[in-house]
Amino acid sequence: MNILITGAAGFLGRSVARALSSSGHNVYALLKPGNQVALKYFKDLNLQIVRQDLMKLDTTSLPGGIEVLMTLAQSSKFRDFPHQSNDIFYVNVNANLELLNWALKTNVKHVIHASSGGIYGSPSNATQDFFLESDQLETIQPLGFYLGSKLCSEIVFKNYSHLFQSMTILRPFFIYGPGQNEQMFIARIIKSIDIRKPITLQGENGLRVNPIFVEDAAEAFCAALNLNGMNVLNVAGTEVLSLRDIVNIISNILGKPPQITNLPGEPTDYIGDISLSIKKLSTPKTSFQDGVAQACAYLL
Repeated sequence: MNILITGAAGFLGRSVARALSSSGHNVYALLKPGNQVALKYFKDLNLQIVRQDLMKLDTTSLPGGIEVLMTLAQSSKFRDFPHQSNDIFYVNVNANLELLNWALKTNVKHVIHASSGGIYGSPSNATQDFFLESDQLETIQPLGFYLGSKLCSEIVFKNYSHLFQSMTILRPFFIYGPGQNEQMFIARIIKSIDIRKPITLQGENGLRVNPIFVEDAAEAFCAALNLNGMNVLNVAGTEVLSLRDIVNIISNILGKPPQITNLPGEPTDYIGDISLSIKKLSTPKTSFQDGVAQACAYLL
């Protein structure tokens, strides 16, 4: 299949592009003009580079014959609100709207979009101890501007869903692995333990999450090619771990005791139910022990 991927240079996008190209698909990787660093991830792959800036998107110069649009891009300025609010909203929302209209005009059949598990908001919105795809999304309390833009983007995609053969929205929870930005959740914990920076736990053990290794997440995104109709699916790992569990595993791998401080109160768990994604997509194969060991080796 001919597949156009936005965000192909990103942490998840690199793994998705590699997996699809290795499977024999014709992959068109959209990269920002001037981004030469990202080329190292694709030097041994048979794919086409498409130079586009999502802030100045020119859909008339996108390749023809695309069958699948995968929108994995997110603004790199996600932590810089309000100074970069235009960048955040344009990349996460406006550019996707332009791409959807282009996709309709060029007869793209399938759309796969990377949302975020964060749009569920407070765990009080969950009907159980974990988030189901049918649970209410956060529309009352502020999500923060980045997650608010991801929620807006989902609303846009859902309104276009009936116009395509398939529309799949995937909501990842805490993707991790080698090569991840040090500001992200698991990578930040690895770095903190390495430099002996204190890690704060709410309550005795801290929050509970089910993170997913990046290659397992990529496999789920690739499997979405086989779906028809409208689908909304969580993407997360099979192991539910407390923050203390995560810290202890990483500490043992690094051979460095963690510096832990505890705060009173009940932790806020953030766990995505993956029953549907296992049924429709794939089952994560990488244990947290093995996956985080790879992340540690790469980061340090």
